[in-house]
Amino acid sequence: MSRIAARHDSDAGSHAQRAPVSLAIDRIVIDGPALNPLQTHRLQVSIERELTRLLQSERVVSPSGAIERLRAPSLHGSAHADPVRFGVEIARSLHAALGARE
Repeated sequence: MSRIAARHDSDAGSHAQRAPVSLAIDRIVIDGPALNPLQTHRLQVSIERELTRLLQSERVVSPSGAIERLRAPSLHGSAHADPVRFGVEIARSLHAALGARE
């Protein structure tokens, strides 16, 4: 799907350096009716922006290396109703799932 890179320059209130984060997502599976190309684009951009924002502002505790499959919590929104809002929800769900892998 895309590559997301975020740089953690420092912790809030601290000058400790954090390593850059690089995340590549090959595929996100969404059950439901197919999206049209514009909806798909809006959804993808929304996921990338929100996940980048989250990775830049909040540290995740996740092992380095590849994670073959990540099951994020279920969502109850609709990509058809609002692809941008649904993309934000997906990004937050993925971020939570990444952080939960301690």
